[in-house]
Amino acid sequence: MLSVSFVLFACFVLVLTGHFGACNVLRETASDERVKRGVNTPGGGITLNFEKGMRDFIVNGKGVGIHGQVLVAFQATLTTGRIGPNYAHGAIKFNDVALNIGSGYNPSTGLFTAPIGGIYQFTATYLQQSGYQSHVRLIKGSATIISDIHANHKNYDQLTKTVLVALAKGETFWVKLEKSSAYAVYGTQRYTQFGGFLLSANYK
Repeated sequence: MLSVSFVLFACFVLVLTGHFGACNVLRETASDERVKRGVNTPGGGITLNFEKGMRDFIVNGKGVGIHGQVLVAFQATLTTGRIGPNYAHGAIKFNDVALNIGSGYNPSTGLFTAPIGGIYQFTATYLQQSGYQSHVRLIKGSATIISDIHANHKNYDQLTKTVLVALAKGETFWVKLEKSSAYAVYGTQRYTQFGGFLLSANYK
């Protein structure tokens, strides 16, 4: 019902702006999950495919989201126990993935790989292990340091950092615990997390 309302609204806008056209149903399957509508204008046709209401739709064969933007978002938590000191794996592997729209985050590597180019917002938060210091870095690609987080109180400190990063399609972003005999992060329960989402697409 929502998709039909949207198509009627699109036709109304075309009429108001002088682009008089007609809306017609091109195809509708037996299932209500996919509905295909067409808007015909003097300059050519626009085909809109709606899948599962307004969550996904396609304009002229290209997947877009609300306001023409693809939705990419993820949220993951480290629940496998304390990591460090002398953490040798580089990227922290946040293993419990609660959200992964766009399939950009890989819990086996700890890397987020941009499915499309754009401006992304990332947030990393962690609980420093009591008795240790911590030095965590937010890394773009193989070694570009975007930001650092450090604490040396040697108690349970909760630290958070949010950054904005421009990524081309296929570029990675990840959270690194620096290797040191003094650095450790608390990884049980849900204190240590990594998440992000796409703010604006079509960068590079």
